[in-house]
Amino acid sequence: MAILLLITFAGVFLTLGVRQPNSNKRSLLLQSVLLFSLLVVITTEVLSLVAFINVWAIMLVWAVVGAGHIRYLFKQREQLNTFVKNLRSDVKLKLTTLSLSQKVMLGALAVLLLLVFAQGIIYPPNNRDSLTYHMGRIPAWIGQHSVEHFPTHIVRQLYQPPFAEYLIMHINLLNFSDYLSSSVQFVYLVWAMIAVTLIIKAMGLGSRWQVAGCILAATIPEVLLQASSTQNDIVVAAFVLTAFYFMLKAIKEPTLKNYAWFGLAVGLSLFTKGTAYMYLAPVLLIFGIDVLVKVFRERKLHYIYSGLLTAALLPVLINIGHYSRNYGFSGNFLGVDHEESRIYKNESMSVRYFVVNAVKNADLHMGVLGVPHITLLANKAVRKFSNAVHVNLNDPAITIPGTSGIPGDMLWAYFYGGMTATHDDYAPNFFHFFLILIGLIITLATLTTRKAGSSVMLLLVAVVLQVVVFVLYLKWQSLGTRLHTTIFLMALPLVCYAAGVSGLFRKVTAVMLPVILFYGYLVVVFNFGRPLIKYDAMVAGFRITRPISVSDNRYQKYFSLITEKATYPEYAEVLNEVKRLGYKNIGFISGYNDWEYPLFKDCYSRPLNPVHLYVNNYSKNIPLKESNVDCIVATNTNKLYIDYKGKRYVNRDASHKTIFLYTTSN
Repeated sequence: MAILLLITFAGVFLTLGVRQPNSNKRSLLLQSVLLFSLLVVITTEVLSLVAFINVWAIMLVWAVVGAGHIRYLFKQREQLNTFVKNLRSDVKLKLTTLSLSQKVMLGALAVLLLLVFAQGIIYPPNNRDSLTYHMGRIPAWIGQHSVEHFPTHIVRQLYQPPFAEYLIMHINLLNFSDYLSSSVQFVYLVWAMIAVTLIIKAMGLGSRWQVAGCILAATIPEVLLQASSTQNDIVVAAFVLTAFYFMLKAIKEPTLKNYAWFGLAVGLSLFTKGTAYMYLAPVLLIFGIDVLVKVFRERKLHYIYSGLLTAALLPVLINIGHYSRNYGFSGNFLGVDHEESRIYKNESMSVRYFVVNAVKNADLHMGVLGVPHITLLANKAVRKFSNAVHVNLNDPAITIPGTSGIPGDMLWAYFYGGMTATHDDYAPNFFHFFLILIGLIITLATLTTRKAGSSVMLLLVAVVLQVVVFVLYLKWQSLGTRLHTTIFLMALPLVCYAAGVSGLFRKVTAVMLPVILFYGYLVVVFNFGRPLIKYDAMVAGFRITRPISVSDNRYQKYFSLITEKATYPEYAEVLNEVKRLGYKNIGFISGYNDWEYPLFKDCYSRPLNPVHLYVNNYSKNIPLKESNVDCIVATNTNKLYIDYKGKRYVNRDASHKTIFLYTTSN
């Protein structure tokens, strides 16, 4: 029944097309995704208020919304036929204007994206963030029929913005399984590609560079890897790109409609991932300055309430439910306590710290699959540089605890040149990094010799400020490349602009596009945790991919990134026993970063409710919605028994290493 979501989205797009027949079709697609995303938020929040989140309620809502659009379009069938004919002719015209090489490249890209989509279906969610909190909180929402906060050992399940997980929950409930969980990141990648092409068009560049931008956006290694995962970096990037695009439109055409689309994109960005606050800060600064300039120049105060108020009010309204829940349990609307904040936020900053932090972040991209010497040379250079400026690479003031700096030895180089080159938490974007770096330099250089359009200037300022804010605020971490996704996608239009004004760089870009596309195939095929082809060769003790294949048992694939061999069979044993005994309310005891979701992955097709017991963090004061449990499962507690609410739960197999089932009878 997940088809209901497609019907609704198509209905939204066609309705907008009927009402705005002369609008750019790609711009209409962006508007459609924004409205569809808003519907997801409203539906979830309203159903949560009445504790009615379940498959039948969600199915009914989407059926009614879809039927409403069908009814409207039937009444407007003449205008609909005209719009569809124009859409077909526009697509046909675009295709006929493409050169043979562009058609070949786009065809190869389409095949690559189909492989990524299939990869996301074949493999279930299996990276740590997904199995701890991205997917881990969905069973709790379904079990309590609301998105209200709950006591949990993994507090990120509460305070992290939830949009991507809302949509995943809708899809999985309608599909009665998690096979399409990764489709959210994949679909929003396609949307991000469209946004990139529209920004390139706004800069005055033609279809040649829009096609190039589309290919560059889709072939960023970290993007290709995340597009088959259930993380949210691509989703937030798509919203930020859309916000920037509608900011450009609002600057040129300061209408209430453009301000509203901008505010909607900003609000959904903030509702998706906390890093959006950093990425949007420069965009909001530019927008605010433009509105104030218009007010003083034209002496019209309506820019204040139609611009600033709209851009501020919509984000607050979209996020108010999540903000209020966070404030209720933590005392601040972001939901992060002081200790949690200290983990990620730079504790000290100076010019030397800033430069070293920037260099270390850049160094994360110095790696290519199978070529560890690139990483080795870069790491040695970073170490020498940090020594020269007298900064400790592992200084906890600018480095997240538990992550190391740049060791600079051969083992680390093989680690980054081997397994992490296709790991969705670590993958370097080597080729894109240098194209962006050169593109920025050329763009800056041309500003002194020729007049660039305002869109180019604004994008350049936004990207540079995004980098500055990122380096100033966040501590360095070894798995930081995924956090760079938005910056990379934002910067790609500048690569196209630089190639358009520099003949030499144009030739370099033309040569690099097929190379990057080919490398994209390698990244997807040898995805470390979700390989299409398993490659068991060992390089300095590290594998190119994990020893898992497409033909393996689906449940085993949840654990493809786990090195402890006992994890999969023990989880499978506990899961099967819980299912056999028909338990619904599962008491759960774990660490702050343990794999919770695989135990509850059947929550879409049968009643399952995780009940976190003996919580020892700042969510412990949240009242339990359900305190009675049928059994207790623990990942960090191996005892003979656990006493809870006057009952004794006995460990069924103390020989386990990773997960333990306690029941009232042995």
